[in-house]
Amino acid sequence: MKAGIERFLEYLDGERNASRHTIAAYRTDLAQFEEFLRREAPPAARRVERVDRHLIRHFLAELGAGGCSRSTLARKLATVRTYFRFLCREGYCTSNPARYVSSARRPRQLPEFVSVEEAERLMSLPALDTPLGSRDLSILEILYGSGLRLRELTGLNLLDVDFYSRTLVVRGKGRKERVVPLGRMAARALEGYLPERERVLRSRKGGDDERGGGPLFVNRMGRRLGPRGVQLVVKKYLGRISEARGTHPHVLRHSFATHLLDRGADLRAVQELLGHSSLSSTQIYTHVSVQRLKKAYDQGHPRA
Repeated sequence: MKAGIERFLEYLDGERNASRHTIAAYRTDLAQFEEFLRREAPPAARRVERVDRHLIRHFLAELGAGGCSRSTLARKLATVRTYFRFLCREGYCTSNPARYVSSARRPRQLPEFVSVEEAERLMSLPALDTPLGSRDLSILEILYGSGLRLRELTGLNLLDVDFYSRTLVVRGKGRKERVVPLGRMAARALEGYLPERERVLRSRKGGDDERGGGPLFVNRMGRRLGPRGVQLVVKKYLGRISEARGTHPHVLRHSFATHLLDRGADLRAVQELLGHSSLSSTQIYTHVSVQRLKKAYDQGHPRA
């Protein structure tokens, strides 16, 4: 089974342009499934062409008994299903046993977001008279003003910023590039940050990556600011807003989409700005807007 898994991971990397994080998740899930087969299935049933839906259900039941959430179980089933679909295409087996296994229905959770007033307050928190204040403000403004994912932000290079057209070139999931607007306030914050960035890079002899003009956001050592560093920055400021329910960077992406739709933006346009491949991923934000309208109606109408 190991050879099939490695061939599948090579396919994800070379033909599907999957990110290294996606590939790592598939590798972990399939290694877990392989270990389960080695432990629970008789030798004859471990061959990929002999695996049946009963074994896959047993695998998921064991994970569920061990405390895995519904969303985790659904993801692992999707991994196994995609893997066997690949094996069928390559001729390793003739049918996909995971096709007949239904996943537990995942509870639909509305995304966490901040209000417009909270977003305004958030942008007033970084101290611009400190070395890192202008960088932190730029991070917050871009996450909220352009709706970037965490790793899209950390992957930005200096040359991805076009101040003339006020746009950013963003590399999203599947290594797909898209162009998103750079808000007026975000551009102003970046203009205040870039001299500090240059000072840090000069003192550290250029940082660790000069391709594309070097990384846009750097740490104190002049190296590219990583996802963990951005998470700490966002948590530091969002944690000071009492009504914010979450402190992870995705809260600002959710707020970006929610506020656009609240103000009448077209759903397809928001989908493109977010880099969603499917409109269904974007539609969750319409539920947020409807819930807010219903709440306002319940609170304000005498016959609600």
